[in-house]
Amino acid sequence: MKQILTGLILLALSIPSLALGYEIEKNPSLPVENGFIVGPAKIETEIAEGGVKTVLVNVENRTGRSQTFRISFDDFTAGNQDVEAVRIGADEANKSSLKNFLYVEKKEFVLNHGDRLLLPVTITIPAGTPAGTKLGAVLVSSEKMSDRITDDARAYSAANVVGQIATLLFVNVPGEVKVQGKLEGIKTKNNTRVFFLTPISLQILYRNSGEIYLNPYGKIDVKNMFGRQVSSYILDPWFTLPNSLRTREISLSKGLTFGRYSAHALVNRGYENIVDEMEVSFYVVPPMSLLLLIVVVILLVIVSRRTKRI
Repeated sequence: MKQILTGLILLALSIPSLALGYEIEKNPSLPVENGFIVGPAKIETEIAEGGVKTVLVNVENRTGRSQTFRISFDDFTAGNQDVEAVRIGADEANKSSLKNFLYVEKKEFVLNHGDRLLLPVTITIPAGTPAGTKLGAVLVSSEKMSDRITDDARAYSAANVVGQIATLLFVNVPGEVKVQGKLEGIKTKNNTRVFFLTPISLQILYRNSGEIYLNPYGKIDVKNMFGRQVSSYILDPWFTLPNSLRTREISLSKGLTFGRYSAHALVNRGYENIVDEMEVSFYVVPPMSLLLLIVVVILLVIVSRRTKRI
């Protein structure tokens, strides 16, 4: 029995990453990209109040050198709809706060080039937590060690923060909640109606006025002045946070030559299979077409004047 126990202890010591609840995969042949990768970008899950769930975040070092990585937690909220999808950091009094419910066994790692850290993150939803969406972020910051010289010529090692990447956590706590959202608008960027060059930037506005996040999706059909469809664009699901307005931007280029066009949006709200429809029209006048039009107008004016003289 003593020999078995000793063997188990030696095995645990020989695989320290597993003993600490994480794993490091090694692949030194990975190409050097002077950066690191954190994934997945987003994790969606459902946890009942009083429940616990573990999700996996991975960190891959592609800097070409050994690097120190630190793990921290924060909340996030809806960002400026025209600039950023989310804003990291929020008031702790925010009822959607998740950061205090997150846990990892270790928060600092040294990864060699090609190492891939598989890090379990435990999410604990306390009993009595109200139903709705909880939002949190697992932040991974990268630091490199460098030697610096002080005024008295003594060298010391210092850490320089060289980057930070987040995995966003969306946790729905089931229960009686308000689920409400809709397509609020479709427009060209800056409400421009006449375009001389393509591509054309189109904006889809979706408002989530409920208490849980939603993932609307759909498509945009573009038709010319004769009603003929010239192109179609798929709108993959995009997240919209509770009580926020989210803008989705689409670049239109296919099939646009000269004339009046309409862009027709069909957007599924992300619940109960409800589809909203809206449309916007615009004109495309390529520079060569405009030049030809000007030449034609000038020629018509010249011909008209000569005809009057005769």
